[in-house]
Amino acid sequence: MREGSITQDSYIADLGAFIDWAATVPELAYVTQVGGEDAACAILQHHGTPTQYIDFTTEPSIAGFFSADALDAPQPGTESVIYCLQTQDLLRFYEDWKEIQPELQLEAVSIDVSNLWRLQAQHGCFIYANHPWYTIYDLDRIVFPWTGYPAYPQRDQIYPAHKSPLERRLDEYLSVRRRREGLMHARELLRDSPVAWITVTEEAEDTTPVAGQQPAKWPQELLARWTQHAIERFDTTVGPQISLHLRAGPNTPTVGKQVSVAIASMLRKESGLRGRAIDWRFSGSPHAALMATLSEASRTLWNGLRCLPVSDEDLAYALGTLAELYYAKVDGAARWDEQAAGLVFKAPLYVEFANGASVVSRGYCDSVAMREAVSSHWEQALAQGSDAGDVTMTRLLLLNNKPNQVFEFEAFARVFARQIVPSQVALGRDPVLFNPAELSVFGLP
Repeated sequence: MREGSITQDSYIADLGAFIDWAATVPELAYVTQVGGEDAACAILQHHGTPTQYIDFTTEPSIAGFFSADALDAPQPGTESVIYCLQTQDLLRFYEDWKEIQPELQLEAVSIDVSNLWRLQAQHGCFIYANHPWYTIYDLDRIVFPWTGYPAYPQRDQIYPAHKSPLERRLDEYLSVRRRREGLMHARELLRDSPVAWITVTEEAEDTTPVAGQQPAKWPQELLARWTQHAIERFDTTVGPQISLHLRAGPNTPTVGKQVSVAIASMLRKESGLRGRAIDWRFSGSPHAALMATLSEASRTLWNGLRCLPVSDEDLAYALGTLAELYYAKVDGAARWDEQAAGLVFKAPLYVEFANGASVVSRGYCDSVAMREAVSSHWEQALAQGSDAGDVTMTRLLLLNNKPNQVFEFEAFARVFARQIVPSQVALGRDPVLFNPAELSVFGLP
């Protein structure tokens, strides 16, 4: 563990919280079992939590990159260093040392965490130890003048801009952790104040205030496709770059139509396109900053939806909506807000939602389109209660915020993919919730 960076109690608490969270994520459940501790710590290590593991890389070019990596350019005359380790020699050394101090623990760990692209990109491996082993074992080193970053690899090859499905999941965990740490900090600040803390817990069973039958929930066999996860390798998944030129003029289609038609055409021609993490590049607007941010946002949206069982048409449409939202931000509003949403959606509705891990996000949708996704079961429940008649979407969400009771899943998922996901991305939400099957709450902010 890095000395001074975190207390032992904080480390144990953070590790325990991560294990509890991972147990709720199917693709991470294995790290909670016996033998999964190395994978758990590797994941935490690559996402900012100090551990008792030290990173190494098996690629000399990557070691060269890290020998030059610095927040600010160092003073002239500064030297760089690459530490070299022959793990078998280290382990032989410790076989003798343990006879003197048997309590010392050290292990070479080489692990490939499925879908952890940052670890794969850096060709990472680890040394685990319960003590500062490098103070008693003399590491070989290569020392040379600092001359800046090497020509290869580039920073985005070390810290990938693309995120795998697992890394998007980890963004959700980090969001929950930041909220937990903020609450703990607030409690500490107010520890001696007269403020009374009240903890509110959800009821064990879903309830509805409307009289009549309980609306049916989404069938598990329908949701099964949405809970599967693909295993993808960084080096075979990332790339290529695809450029789209957006035209302007009185007789041209909207930018959303141009983008959605172009991408739908590509998806029809290239069956394996959804298996790649694409760098979308846009041109045609005089706003250079807009083109850059739209490209970055499109990468986020593409990677978030392509592995889910949304149709090719819905995926293409979502990217078109995203382009429309960004153009509305430039042409119709100083910042992205309801005014810009009104330029894209006929009757914009601002909604808030959360998944089972208590990650919360917000977005916009067309209230008319969302109203059409309401299930017949819920309509019948309304008809049997005092709220019969034409109920607006706003009123309906006030009556019930359980999406699996209110909506037909496929219709709801279609609106979620086409409108709510791109609006989250345009709003700069972090993290973005992509999977409608995981939502536990869907209502008004």
